[in-house]
Amino acid sequence: AGASGTNHRVRFRPTPDGWHVEPVQLGDAQVIPMVPRVRLPAFTSLQVAAGWQTNAVDAGAVVADDEVELPGPLPPGCFAVRASGPSMAGWRSEIRDGDWLVCRPLEGVGFGAVEGDIAILARGEAESSTFHVKRVAHGPDGGWLLRSDNPDVAAMPVEPSDRPVGVVRKTVRPEQLAPPLGTELAGGAVAAAFGLSGEPTPGADRVGGHLFLMARGEGALSAPDALKLPAPDRRPGETAFVLLDAGKDHWRYQGIGRWDEDAGAWTIAEVDFDTWRALGSGRGASRPLEDRWIEEARALVDRLFKEPGQGAWVARDGKRCRLLGRAPQGGLRIDGGDGGFAERTVSLTDIGWVLAARAKAGGAAPDLPSVNALRYLAGTPEGSTRWVDTGWALHVVAVEPSGSR
Repeated sequence: AGASGTNHRVRFRPTPDGWHVEPVQLGDAQVIPMVPRVRLPAFTSLQVAAGWQTNAVDAGAVVADDEVELPGPLPPGCFAVRASGPSMAGWRSEIRDGDWLVCRPLEGVGFGAVEGDIAILARGEAESSTFHVKRVAHGPDGGWLLRSDNPDVAAMPVEPSDRPVGVVRKTVRPEQLAPPLGTELAGGAVAAAFGLSGEPTPGADRVGGHLFLMARGEGALSAPDALKLPAPDRRPGETAFVLLDAGKDHWRYQGIGRWDEDAGAWTIAEVDFDTWRALGSGRGASRPLEDRWIEEARALVDRLFKEPGQGAWVARDGKRCRLLGRAPQGGLRIDGGDGGFAERTVSLTDIGWVLAARAKAGGAAPDLPSVNALRYLAGTPEGSTRWVDTGWALHVVAVEPSGSR
């Protein structure tokens, strides 16, 4: 639990084979103590890009269009905007997509006034400006540079039309405003848990400048980590606090939702087996498998039919099966011979999960619990798994001729 990158905590979750334990990563559980909230003006429709790609707006028409409640104390006269994009996610500031930036406004000052600071700058003429968040630094030629804390993003020189409009004084992550992931809350107790002045209503609702998505009913989840709930007037960089129906007028906090434009859904922390069965649109218990592992499994089957070949027996640790042929979908047909088990299929999916578990273990041979922990949602009962076929997939991966990979 004290390894680099962890928060000196571990998380236990049930699997078909028993308990699985994993480190809690930094950022997973950084909840600040409850402190009084302060209301301040928010520019919620303004996209403040951490990168350089964004939509231009009329800077003269930019006005605070809402208020947001954030933890105090805050410097007087500040305003809040959301960061959009990952280019300020670095070791110095770690500003992430969707974070609130509390800023002191600037007017009529040059970049020398914010040297070394993280500033909000307007680029372009007033009638067509874009807004960005960057660190201001001197360049080698004596000019000004706008740096990203993400080392993979190149610095940009200040252009003649650039002007600082604010300096960042505090960063507030949405996670810092919420109770721990998985917290169950009685109806009517949500506002108190988030330290806000108003109670959100089921569906999509904004309270104190924050979007809440409270979902119930079958089909609310399109995937174990995706919520399909439309939000009115979704704003640039906006995140959502997601709560799922836990029954008996209780709600379970499912973490921060982030909009995925391609999927047309909010990505959320993965739900457990029971929640997926209650609110999901599918009946399976397995996570999606990356296509590359299907292709790796197909290649392994091809190698097995070259060596040892069709009809051969493959044995290891007193367990053996016979390779009868290819399954219609590309997997293996095996049996136990006379007096052994009946013919069955080991699918490419079964083999693919074993290969994925082996890769996660750094090439070490996986076992059934490690494959099932990777493959199935937390809390999946053994009767809902393909544990027998996974066992045979482990067998055929283990007996693959050495040196053939």
